Amino acid sequence: MQSEEPLIETLPKQMDITIPGRACVDNHQSVDFYELAQDAIIIHDLGDRILYWNQAAELLYGYTAEEAAGKPAHELLSGEENAKLIDVEKTLLENGEWQGELKHRTKDGLIVVVDSQKTLLCDEWGSPQSILLINTDKTEKRQLEAQYLRSQRMEGIGSLAGGIAHDLNNLLAPITLSADILLRNCLDEKSEELLSMIKSSSKRAGSVVNQLLSFARGVQGDEHILLQPKHVLNDMVKIVKETFPTNINVKYNLPNDLWLINGDPTQVHQVLLNLCINARDAMPRGGDLFLEAANISFDHTYVIMSSDVKQGAYVGIKVRDTGEGMTKEIMKDIFTPFYTTKSEGAGTGLGLSTSHGIVHSHGGFISVESKIGEGITFQVYFPADRSRFSQVREKKNTPLPFAKGELILIVDDNPNIRIATQKALGFQRYKVLDAKDGTEALALYVKRENKVKAVITDISMPHLDGVALVRILKKLNPEIKVIVSTGQGEKNKISELKALGIKDFLYKPYTSETLVNTLQQSLGSALH
Repeated sequence: MQSEEPLIETLPKQMDITIPGRACVDNHQSVDFYELAQDAIIIHDLGDRILYWNQAAELLYGYTAEEAAGKPAHELLSGEENAKLIDVEKTLLENGEWQGELKHRTKDGLIVVVDSQKTLLCDEWGSPQSILLINTDKTEKRQLEAQYLRSQRMEGIGSLAGGIAHDLNNLLAPITLSADILLRNCLDEKSEELLSMIKSSSKRAGSVVNQLLSFARGVQGDEHILLQPKHVLNDMVKIVKETFPTNINVKYNLPNDLWLINGDPTQVHQVLLNLCINARDAMPRGGDLFLEAANISFDHTYVIMSSDVKQGAYVGIKVRDTGEGMTKEIMKDIFTPFYTTKSEGAGTGLGLSTSHGIVHSHGGFISVESKIGEGITFQVYFPADRSRFSQVREKKNTPLPFAKGELILIVDDNPNIRIATQKALGFQRYKVLDAKDGTEALALYVKRENKVKAVITDISMPHLDGVALVRILKKLNPEIKVIVSTGQGEKNKISELKALGIKDFLYKPYTSETLVNTLQQSLGSALH
């Protein structure tokens, strides 16, 4: 006669299977050690019906013992492909046990990773009766391992990016300088157009390299300057039009009277690039990408309604797409590091979290709105300086000041950079000596110590690098003016140089205007 007890307790007894782990304490009490276990312990019969489901299983999978009783185990726990489960069951029946890692699905639809141990339970005659599962939750451990591997990968990418940045910027530096020199002395309109294109492409290539370096290595920009956001937005429109798929239409509305913001141009550029890339990926079949900007003032009333906002003036930048949109559940986590809805290998989950951090470090805030089928809208707000709009304009070529014939020592192992730099300074009436490494530079300096007014040196060089050269020069002459040029892949060495008192740096690829102005600033002389 069938017992009236709950199925999860009666089925093992009906089949004459004793639940392991239950011990007698005294005549009135027994202890089920399975209920005390931290691992999920499950028993199901050979027909896959669940017979036993402990408290740890309830916590892990979300089903109560009553809900699980009698249900097919594969329906409650399915998370793996059927082919793998068939192989697991085959091994279990052949060997009597199986152990390995499985993915299971919880009641809420979440995937958990477990170390699973399956054992075939037999009756007293050795006939298989049921299967015992002991599942240890490894989800958090696996997530931490995955994040660690991602961070290790990013560290490796950072090292690789540093080397790439250094080498590519060394290649771009003489191109930029040469185009700049020729452009300033060009009388042919057609040649001027071509040279302008070369110079512009070289500078943009350098910008892309430095963006890669900034993202991969987490370089924190400290060049907060007063900048006109429209110039950065115009540059972003060009990049998007030139590099995004042709099925993405770029539309923009950028007023001429935007207020200024105080920020790092590279990081502001990175925020916009990340948001545009996110919009591109949200429209795999094409669509419209909108870039808009406006001056916005938040009053006291608005600040009360939003805890992230401080009262004052802002430049608001909107990046909107017409993609599929996203749910409120996804929107809650989009700024979480390593969170991504993209397939494995298609994204790191760092783009939006990086953008969020940059905007907040500038004293601003970022918001997102979306509905399924209606695309995504990101709004970025940077604090504005309303009083100084007219002080920042796009730079135009102006005649560079001439020198008084000061002698400058250039040190670089790249002959093209030495030639281009020498030509650029020669046009401005500087006298120039050049050396291919630190050892040769020291020999030249000692011979003309009283005549050399400044040294422009690269960092990475054979025999005697830039750091060692600067250290020796400072001992020979503590007042010597030194400018260090870098491909920006040498973060640690730059820190050493700053500790030695170096304040002036040339970041490759640099223009002749940047070169001359930096030199003038270092010398502190009134050139004419």
